Amino acid sequence: MRLTIELILQAPQYKSPSQNWTLNLRGCQLDTIENLGATGDFFEGLDLSDNQIIKLNNFPPLYRLNSLIVCNNRVTRIAPDLMTFLPNLESLILTNNRIEHLVDLIPLFQGEDN
Repeated sequence: MRLTIELILQAPQYKSPSQNWTLNLRGCQLDTIENLGATGDFFEGLDLSDNQIIKLNNFPPLYRLNSLIVCNNRVTRIAPDLMTFLPNLESLILTNNRIEHLVDLIPLFQGEDN
């Protein structure tokens, strides 16, 4: 299924226990990340769990987003520029995906002071 603007506008929204406004796109059978610019960068949290996403890419600049939940997908790759578009991301949950090698996580640490 495609992530359409209509789906984004109709998706449930809630305040998480950490007081983050979160957009719930859980279980929508999404295979591609697209059209998230329609969120207007309003949300601090985004739940993409239980979908069919293979690659974490195609994010617009989302400066408010600090929590991204992508459990139970098919993620094998992370875009090299992911953190450029999600500069305030503090929590990324990738439980039960298909990342096979630690080197696949390098994009998450690019730009970090070591």
